[in-house]
Amino acid sequence: WLLRSRGSDNDGGIPRGGGAATIEGAGGAGGEKRRTVVYYTRKGSSDTHHGRVVEPRHEGDILAMIEDAMRRHGLDRDHRLVVYDGQEDGRTMSVENQLRLFRGATAAIGPHGSGLANVLWMM
Repeated sequence: WLLRSRGSDNDGGIPRGGGAATIEGAGGAGGEKRRTVVYYTRKGSSDTHHGRVVEPRHEGDILAMIEDAMRRHGLDRDHRLVVYDGQEDGRTMSVENQLRLFRGATAAIGPHGSGLANVLWMM
């Protein structure tokens, strides 16, 4: 999974490489609570073998719309946008880390499919 970085427009706006972050629950720097909005992408996962992916350009547009909505509703101050692809350090993310990521999420957005099953962990 990757933290979305502003102004990242490589590969249709989807950050890749160097953007991976360690999951620390919902806590941010200095101990303040920072909630998460998760965007589930099918792109980039070695576990995806069905070929059903969103065009990179369209996915970049979707992410831009999510960021814009977060700004308009003031969520950019206390929320972070995470692009989740089921991977962590090039391997399938552990169930524990998936639980931790989605437990701290206030919203999960993405194409329909099994990748959104993690919404069960949301509180």
